[in-house]
Amino acid sequence: MTSVLPRRPRSSDPRSSQARARKRAPRRLGTAERVRWRDRLAARRPELANNRINRIIIVAMVVVTLLVAVATVAVPGQAYLDSRDAVGDLYAELRELRSENARLEDRREALGTPEEIERLARSEYDLVYPHEEAYAVLPPPARTPAFFHAWPY
Repeated sequence: MTSVLPRRPRSSDPRSSQARARKRAPRRLGTAERVRWRDRLAARRPELANNRINRIIIVAMVVVTLLVAVATVAVPGQAYLDSRDAVGDLYAELRELRSENARLEDRREALGTPEEIERLARSEYDLVYPHEEAYAVLPPPARTPAFFHAWPY
């Protein structure tokens, strides 16, 4: 028994898949034809005429929504970044104040000792113990240059 294979359809055969695809494929329209086609379609179906306006309205609403979202995020975001910078500055100031406090605490402890009190009394207030004499040593007088006496001016 011999089996007969079906014949392969040719592209010119109207029953072939290529021919059917060509028949179904829409042809490309030029710009003028596209505009006319759209107008004819809008005349038949008026709800599609508003489709372009609806698209423009939707795009405008999306843009406005994005702008509002950016503004809503940007303002607090900028405040957050500014506060982060301020925190760094405040930490630097805090370190300075703590070192100043430590220095002043050391000074306070030193002023409580009798030796420091005596040193300040002698150097800043010229105080002495009873039966002591205080002497003030004056610096030598400033020398004036000799050429001032020789100038006739």
